Amino acid sequence: MSLLQQVKAIELGNAIHVAQDGTDSATCGATSNPCKTIQQAINLAQANDTIMIARGTYVGSDKAVAILPSNKPLMFLGGFVPPNWDTATGLASETIIDGGNARRGFVIRNTASLIALRNLTIQNGRLTDGGLVNSTDAYAGGGLICTNTTQLTLTDVIFRNNAVERSNGNEPVSGGGAAFYAKCPTVLENVIFESNRVVGGNSTNNTRGAQALGGGFHATIDSHITANRLTLINNSVQGGSGGVGYKGNTYDRADGLGGGAAIQYSTANMNFITVTGNTATGGNGSQYGAYGAGGGLFFEHTPSATVTGGLIANNTISGGNASAGEGGVASGGGLMSTDATLKLYRLYIINNASVGGTGSKAGSAGGGGLYFTKAAASNTSNVDGNNLIIADNRAEAGSGNDRWGGGGGVFSQNTILTLDYTTLANNKVLSTMTSSGLITLNYLGSSRTTMRNSIVSGHIGFWGAILSQGPGDSITLDHTLFFNNEKNTEAQLSGAVLTTNNSHGGDPQYVSAGAPSYDYHLQSSSSAKDNANGTTLNIDIDGDARPYASVSDIGADEYVAKVPKIDVSFVPTDRSVSLQWSTNLAMSSVGMFEVIISCPSGANPPEPVGCAQSMNMNKALQLNLISLTNYAHYGVTVTAKDANGTILATSSVISIYATDRYTYLPLVVR
Repeated sequence: MSLLQQVKAIELGNAIHVAQDGTDSATCGATSNPCKTIQQAINLAQANDTIMIARGTYVGSDKAVAILPSNKPLMFLGGFVPPNWDTATGLASETIIDGGNARRGFVIRNTASLIALRNLTIQNGRLTDGGLVNSTDAYAGGGLICTNTTQLTLTDVIFRNNAVERSNGNEPVSGGGAAFYAKCPTVLENVIFESNRVVGGNSTNNTRGAQALGGGFHATIDSHITANRLTLINNSVQGGSGGVGYKGNTYDRADGLGGGAAIQYSTANMNFITVTGNTATGGNGSQYGAYGAGGGLFFEHTPSATVTGGLIANNTISGGNASAGEGGVASGGGLMSTDATLKLYRLYIINNASVGGTGSKAGSAGGGGLYFTKAAASNTSNVDGNNLIIADNRAEAGSGNDRWGGGGGVFSQNTILTLDYTTLANNKVLSTMTSSGLITLNYLGSSRTTMRNSIVSGHIGFWGAILSQGPGDSITLDHTLFFNNEKNTEAQLSGAVLTTNNSHGGDPQYVSAGAPSYDYHLQSSSSAKDNANGTTLNIDIDGDARPYASVSDIGADEYVAKVPKIDVSFVPTDRSVSLQWSTNLAMSSVGMFEVIISCPSGANPPEPVGCAQSMNMNKALQLNLISLTNYAHYGVTVTAKDANGTILATSSVISIYATDRYTYLPLVVR
């Protein structure tokens, strides 16, 4: 449910105002007498009220900056600059809920209500030993925890540098940025989780440390996730260490799961995601290192999850170390799912890593990019993917004896996997490991992979780029373009089935494969052009129409002879404008964007670009202009140049304006 839908779903109440220079009292909240703290505004609010928060930094003195009561639907809207309480002119980064590394930001528990947060930054929240609100609380949600809530909507919210950290104890810890912890269905609209972390406690009884889940966020038990424009960057989980490394049985270890996000026992629908630089690390033990799984995303017991459009790149998982035993397993550098039904569409899965732990026996590693499995024969692991570029990922067993594992790109175990229009390129494993591209194997009866209209290129290794492991495993490849693999395919053990129909050869001619650009778009002379079987998909990874010619191209990209262009848009507010632009140029070819402003007679010159001046934006795709004259129409042109200053493309001149009549949600609320 979007924020506007949520507005319509409840009967709107009064507005209560909060400002740093306000005063807490029994009657505060008017524009002329704002409250000083968010908690006082909550205490005074009635059901369906809206709490409007001026820009500034707000701290607390209890277990959280803001604790919500039961059964009170509320909205929290930041970004106001008094005396203007009608229009939110500030950015999310200017209205800050700061836990001071001593407390959570928000605690939303047992509200059975609709709760909405917009235009806020929640930072420096920290939950550690002794920080629980009450005995039923969980060590989850450093910035925010939500349980038993009808609907939570977060719009234009930033979670930064929040943490759940314990020194000792083996109870699980989760949700460095946020925990949607049991029956809290959540909508995330333009939400950023950056540099949040979860650190599990160390062992106190010689068994294992604590499991750690969801560095950015953790959703569990019917906390269904709907996300649009979600960013997970540089978040981390670290399992606790100490003891022998297991509890109860040798599979029960101090795992690190979901560096960016962990979703369990809940559905998910995620669109336009950026998942980069996240890490998940298992804890250490004397006999067993713990598992690391899902460096970017981790799904477990997920009846339905769809991820459409975006980037999963530069994420890393590491198994824990064992000083005298078996290093921990690493699974799914970019993404791991277990017991899930998963759909992956139009994704770049690039340069992720799965690294096993060190021990006298090396921790194995699988699925540098993607890893799919299930825990029991009666469970389900079904994965459907199309328009995927899975490239330059690696799986690397840890140091020690028996360095095993495989699937530098994809490891599919006990899974029914279907891949259409996929580019699988330049993934890597150690020489002791199997299948640098994709491996299908099972321990629970069968594992079946079907790959159609796909490119497999640039893989080194004796066991083949595509490997069917053993009895019960089958791979069917239809209309596959193989290029520059040491060995294309292998059915390793007796009973493994591998069927290849209508395969092709020839150079796919990527624009610029590998680091630093990782540009796997096709060039005009590519052997992948016009060679697919049918046109079952009508768009490619970038949203370009298929087919461009009479027949679709093999792989994730449909070659289109593109006319270079730059599209510019803007969002007006009071005396300011937010400019955004996009281009169909390969970003590797762009040296900089140049923004040029023309001003009408008598209008204030904008900042930071003056009238009739230009500004070098490097490779940035947005610019905020301030100090404009309201209602005056300024002209904006954006030009792309290469590193030598040669013009690549120029936008048309667009007319922009600032206005204080731009209706924002707070005006609707009031």
